[in-house]
Amino acid sequence: MEDSSKRNFPYKCFFNEDKREIYAFYRQGEFFNMPLDNIKKVTHSDCTDMSLGDMYLVFNQCLVAQSSQEIVFFK
Repeated sequence: MEDSSKRNFPYKCFFNEDKREIYAFYRQGEFFNMPLDNIKKVTHSDCTDMSLGDMYLVFNQCLVAQSSQEIVFFK
């Protein structure tokens, strides 16, 4: 990623079988959403400003992540 620190690196990827999408998360909260049916329709956003730790995609609907001092949920 441009204009990013060395501490912000690709951290975890998930494949959502229901929506046929790939979610790529960076260490400092940015993510890319890539639909397999239209790879040119990649979107980028921030889900948090906290550093992310262990992450799990639960039932292809809810992302559970450990941050420095808490557990966060994203839908």
